[in-house]
Amino acid sequence: MNYTNELLMVARNLKRNRFNVLLAKNGEHARRAALEFIPLHSTIGVANSVTVRQIGLLESLKHRGDTLVDPISMIYDLNTEFDEKKMVGLMRKSLDTDVFVSGTNAVTRDGKLVNIDGTGNRVAGIIWARGKVLVFISRNKVANDVDQAIQRIKMIVPILAKQRQLALPCAKAGECIDCFVPQRACNITMILDKCPGRTDLTVILIDEDLGIGFDPTWPTERIESIKSRYEQFDGPYNFKTRSSHR
Repeated sequence: MNYTNELLMVARNLKRNRFNVLLAKNGEHARRAALEFIPLHSTIGVANSVTVRQIGLLESLKHRGDTLVDPISMIYDLNTEFDEKKMVGLMRKSLDTDVFVSGTNAVTRDGKLVNIDGTGNRVAGIIWARGKVLVFISRNKVANDVDQAIQRIKMIVPILAKQRQLALPCAKAGECIDCFVPQRACNITMILDKCPGRTDLTVILIDEDLGIGFDPTWPTERIESIKSRYEQFDGPYNFKTRSSHR
């Protein structure tokens, strides 16, 4: 298959940084690659990743009989009474699984993973889950360097906070103001310069725009397409009565 030069460069640099790398032409290709990668009858810990949901991986894993530990599904299921204590328990349990699947906020051209979290269960899983770790990265998550990656993430968080009707200062201001509220979504910044020494981590690079991530200088049509596709999988949440954990 033919991939963009940028994606091939990122793949080379991730490998140089000791990450295992698989290339996928689109979300469907990534889903099939993941199903081949994950052994049958596995337990799978699921981080809050719209990219993972967009490609249909979770439905495929459930259909073939694997066991999902998916704490964020409690937020999606508005027909079930929300139990935050149970959800936090599932977050911890998701790290003790055969495979932990997640997206990432950004990847740099020189092969570094950059994530910003509120609770930290996602970054903990990427770094130190018990079993294999599978991280999905779409082409719109590529940033020039760490500084640009963090700048982009902090640009996007206020957009999501407003969309989800979260009571965060950035949702009202429309930009990050380095707030001090307990519900802050940006408590933890993780930069993986190299693959952690005792973590079996594989990256699937996808040559398609998925999840939420963009550069404001991109064409408006591309940005609006990314936002629109994201919104289809990011709700409806009842965030007025439920907490947002990542």
